[in-house]
Amino acid sequence: MKKNLLKTFLLIALFFLTSGCLFYLIGYQELKSLESEYTKEELFKLCSEGKVGMYDCVKGGAW
Repeated sequence: MKKNLLKTFLLIALFFLTSGCLFYLIGYQELKSLESEYTKEELFKLCSEGKVGMYDCVKGGAW
């Protein structure tokens, strides 16, 4: 019983870790594509309008 509970917990933790990594990579790819399309000033304008997430704005150097 205890082994099954531990295995289940580890599988759930691994799932969340994998999901987090995927979301981080997707966000990173989106940011890189934005940097290639827009200048810092244009990216700042998008951030101010709320069309790009705050985390991506800070990470991208717009703020």
